[in-house]
Amino acid sequence: IRRVVQANLKQIKACYEKGLNRDPSLYGKISIQWTIGAGGRVLEAGIKTTTMNSQDVESCAVARLRTWKFPEPPVNEVAVVSYPFVFQAQE
Repeated sequence: IRRVVQANLKQIKACYEKGLNRDPSLYGKISIQWTIGAGGRVLEAGIKTTTMNSQDVESCAVARLRTWKFPEPPVNEVAVVSYPFVFQAQE
């Protein structure tokens, strides 16, 4: 799962950078929780916790993550994953 996240991290960073253009002081941590089902598809995803409090960045990140393909869980099972994404403005 970490490999898939790392491979797609640019998509999440793009969401953050778009938010930074609107608010240069934007930073924080977004924890996204999602469920992986058959075929490695994301069945549902949402914000678990956030300190960023930017609806635009959060919904963009969740929308991107929903399109990713993960390793398939065991037959007739789902995997629930929670992953933190930490963002801070570059100096």
